[in-house]
Amino acid sequence: MQSNNYVNPRVEANMHIAIRDAAAVAITSIEKKLTAISTAHETVHLTYQLTELQGYALRSKLGFLDALRKMDQDEKLQTLFTLFDKNGSGSIDRTELAQSLKKIDQRKFSEHFDAAIKFIRDSEKNDKAMDMVGFNALLEYLSASLKCSFDDLAQFLTLRVALRDSGSAVLDDAIVELVQNAANTVPSVEEFNDAVVEVRMMLLFQMMAAGGENVSFEMIVKSLYNITETMGEIPRRALLSCADGGEDQVLDYPQFSSLLLNVVAAGGLNFHDVANSMTHTFCRENFVQKDMMSFFRSLSTKQVSVAR
Repeated sequence: MQSNNYVNPRVEANMHIAIRDAAAVAITSIEKKLTAISTAHETVHLTYQLTELQGYALRSKLGFLDALRKMDQDEKLQTLFTLFDKNGSGSIDRTELAQSLKKIDQRKFSEHFDAAIKFIRDSEKNDKAMDMVGFNALLEYLSASLKCSFDDLAQFLTLRVALRDSGSAVLDDAIVELVQNAANTVPSVEEFNDAVVEVRMMLLFQMMAAGGENVSFEMIVKSLYNITETMGEIPRRALLSCADGGEDQVLDYPQFSSLLLNVVAAGGLNFHDVANSMTHTFCRENFVQKDMMSFFRSLSTKQVSVAR
C-alpha cells in the first residue's frame, strides 16, 4: 500500500527535468550578462544568483537520477519515449529520432548507434512515425548490439537526452524547429528572439506547474517577489489585473504567457532578467513562506484601489 507521500517516479523525474532545464537556461543567460557588466555591485549580485542556480540545477540532476532508479522497466521505456515524443502525439518522427541519436555522445559506441540509425531508416517503409512498439523494437536491437541489459540502455539514453550539458542545448530544439517551419528561409532576428522567449516562457510554466496544466496566481506572485518591489506601479497594475480569483486563481499557459508579457512590457523590463529572477526565486529553499504570503496579501489589498 502506497503512503500519502508517494510520488510517481515519472512525475518526480519530469518535475526535476523542468527545474533543471529552466535553471540551465537562466545560468547561460546570467553568464552572458556577467561578461557585459562593469559594476562591482551587479557582479557580486549576479555571481551569487548564478552560484545558487548552479546548485539547484545539480540538485535537480541528482533528483532525476533518484527518480530514474525507482522506475521499473516499463516506466523507463515510457519516460524515454516521452523525451523523444516532443509534441506529445504518441509517436516519434523517425528522422528526428535518428538526428537525436546522432547528437548523443557516442564515443566507443559509434558503430552501434550508426547501426541503430540504419535500423530506423530501414524499418521506415511508408510510415515516418514510430509508435511505442516500434520504439521498443529499436531499443531491443540496440541493447543486443551493445550487449547490455535493456534497463541499462534505457537509463543511458534517458540520461543523455534529459540531462543536456548547457542552457544553450535546451534551446537548440526550438531553434531547429523554427528554421524547419520557416519554409527553408533564414529566420529574422526578431523571429529568432521570439522563439527563444517562447521556449523560456514554456520552461517557466512547466517548472511552476510541476507537471500540471495550470499555475496558481499565488505561485506567480511568489516567483516575482524579488522584482515587484522595484518594478513600479504600472507593472504592478498589470500583475494585479489578473488577480480576480485571489490566491485560488489558476492560469493555463496562454494566460500565464499573456500575464508575464504584460508585466514585462508595462515595466519596460528585460524578459530574460525577469525569467532569471523568477527561476531563482522559485528554486530558493530558504525563501521565508510567511514573507511570501504577507506580500501576496498586501498585493491583494492594493487590488481594490487599482483602476480597471
